[in-house]
Amino acid sequence: LEKTANRIATLERLFNLKAGLTPEQDDLPERFCNEPIQVAGEDKVILKDDMEGMKQDYYSIRQWDPDGRPSKELLNSLKILDPIKKSWKDYKN
Repeated sequence: LEKTANRIATLERLFNLKAGLTPEQDDLPERFCNEPIQVAGEDKVILKDDMEGMKQDYYSIRQWDPDGRPSKELLNSLKILDPIKKSWKDYKN
């Protein structure tokens, strides 16, 4: 199930990149920076500066580069065609 979920998230990401999503647009809704959340019993507000670090951490966990593009290793492990390649035969070495 975990591999399937990772495959779905990666395919969604590739679709969004193909549709023109940029790292600057890849952000949480504004309310996450305005409405306090409970953290260890205290109200906290996520700062915009913290958001960039969290985004980079998320990219890293997902095995995406700093611009949010999935790595070739990830695409290979999930058996997802690299969007630049034409078919599975291009993967044969």
